[in-house]
This record gives sequence, C-alpha cells and structure tokens, in this order.
Amino acid sequence: MSALGTTQTGFCLALGVDPSSPGDGANDVLFLGCVGQGRSTDSGRNFTRLAGLHSDTHAWGFFTPPAPAPTIVYCVTDGGVWRSGDDGVSFRSRNEGGLQTTLIYNLDIKPDSTASGSAAAFQDNGSKLAGITPTWRQGLGGDGFDIVYSGTAPTRLMASKNHPNDKGEPQSQVLRSDDDGVNWTDVTPFPASGGDSGLFKPQLAADPSSADVFYATGTANLYQTQDFGTTWRVLTPIKARRSFSFGAAVAEAPTDGNSVVVASGQPTVLVSTNALGAAPAFTNITRNLPARCSGWRSTRATPR
Repeated sequence: MSALGTTQTGFCLALGVDPSSPGDGANDVLFLGCVGQGRSTDSGRNFTRLAGLHSDTHAWGFFTPPAPAPTIVYCVTDGGVWRSGDDGVSFRSRNEGGLQTTLIYNLDIKPDSTASGSAAAFQDNGSKLAGITPTWRQGLGGDGFDIVYSGTAPTRLMASKNHPNDKGEPQSQVLRSDDDGVNWTDVTPFPASGGDSGLFKPQLAADPSSADVFYATGTANLYQTQDFGTTWRVLTPIKARRSFSFGAAVAEAPTDGNSVVVASGQPTVLVSTNALGAAPAFTNITRNLPARCSGWRSTRATPR
C-alpha cells in the first residue's frame, strides 16, 4: 500500500472492482488509486503498482466486452483520463483531441513591448510557457504553483513547485530561469528544517521595476532576493512570524519597489514602504478585516 502514496486526506482516494470478478472475496480484481495506482487479484490482500498513469486518482470506470476479452478500465486523475490496453493492465492517455482538464494556479505575462509570451503554473502538471500562438511548451515538471517574469528582463523567470522527498530537504522549491524557461536552477530560500521547510507551495512576486528583485513567501517568513536568487534575506521581523500562514500572498506597487504588501488568510495584512532598504519595516494594517480562509492571492492585472 505504501507504494501507492498517500490519499492526501481523501483528495485522491478511489477504489473500483472489476465487474468480471468472481465475487468470492478471495480472487476479485480490485483497482485502488491514491497518489499512485495499484491492482489486486486477491481481493485486496496484495496490490501491484500500475505504471504510466498520472498522479492523484479520483475515479475508476469499467466496460465489460464479450468474453474472452479483458475488462476495459478507465482511470481519472489530476492529469485527465487513461484507458487500459488489450491486456487490461497497461494504460494509455485519452487526453488527445483537445481535451482540457488541467487547473492553472497562476499566470504571468512577459514584460516586453508586445506582451509576446505567457507563463503558467499548472496543478500537478508543471509550469509551461507559450508565445502569442496558443502552443504551450513544458518549462518545469511536478506540481507547479506559481511562476513570475522578471519586472524588466523578459527572458528571466522564477517559479515555485512541490518537492516531495525523503532526504530532509524543504517540501517546496523555488527555481529561476535566465533563458525563457528552457533551463532552470534551484534557488530555494527555505531551510531544511523549521517552519518554512514544510510549506507546500510558495507564492512569488517580482518587482515590476527591477530585473533582479523577487519575493517568495513561506509559512512564517517573507523572503526577498535582490540578485535573482543568488542570495536571499528574510524581511519579516521575528515578532511578525506568527502573522503568516500557508498561502500568504505578496504584491508590490507597480512604480515603487519599496512598497510591498503581504497578506495571509488569518487574516493578517502587513505593508512596508522601505522593502529595498537595509532594515525593512512592516506595519500591520489588518484592522477590522473579517476572518477569511488561507490562500489570499494578489492580482497581476496592473500593466507593467
């Protein structure tokens, strides 16, 4: 079972029984989906992992053709629809022909004179980029969450994604690209242990007036780089760490890189007017805002 991964608190958990099974409770064929997928031929006593499917399972479907053909099995995941082959075990994608199932978490537009490109982070489908024509190319794999262009350098990007591992590393990654998303370098600012190490997906922002200034949010701290991820510093004072929660959002004024606001879903809203200075100060302006769920998001509708 452990080979199938977790259920993520029930988000990805689906069990199906092959309708051609004998129904004797001993030799029934079961399909179990968690993060990964498995098949059992002994009524669930043992499972063999299935290969070639997308992660995070949500449903199974079955069609029983005339004997002796095996049952046709369908699997629905975060990546779309898969169908079993003639052996009833191997699977192939059924997402061709224009089927669109993916969720885009965040999108940014290239800051050149014609807005000639887009970059988007896809839930469980990595980060992708496109030009003016609607053809997307892969940038990063994994579970993408945020991606932003540099404020003034059109080929520079920074992206965040999940980083599941068992090596004592942070659960999230921040990466940069200097060649329009072709190659990426890990510049993760989060420590290997501590509050920010368990963050699932960081939110990012870029200073609209700079080529090198970017921000990344942790569960406890706001991080800033002024050299495109080569070095990072924590902006928030110790006393403000409890103000952040999962899903904190960060945004900057379009014409003043010193003006930065951070919001978490507790809610807590902090603002600075000297974010680029040697000792940035943040003021709590939450006042009487009502309690909201975690996950506030800044909009990037303001033209650069």
